[in-house]
Amino acid sequence: MKIKYNRIRGHRLNKYFIGVENYSGKYWWSIEKQKWVEDNELEYHGCISNINSNIKSVKAFKRHLRKWSKYMPEGTEFVFVSRYVGYDVIGVI
Repeated sequence: MKIKYNRIRGHRLNKYFIGVENYSGKYWWSIEKQKWVEDNELEYHGCISNINSNIKSVKAFKRHLRKWSKYMPEGTEFVFVSRYVGYDVIGVI
């Protein structure tokens, strides 16, 4: 698991995040199952989103990446989206 910040140390934010997003479009957050699912696992589009808004801090983001690494393929990239432009955190499993 790797974490990359868009800002240098001392200029990073640890709060004010919107949620976690997967820009590849291959994985969707299932609100019903509370996990990321692939396109072929989708039952209907009413229960999915491309962003998981339950996570609010970098510490929680790291914890969830470790949890997701058990069932996600290696190299999957997630972006922890900040409310402010340029302060995103990128996590790669």
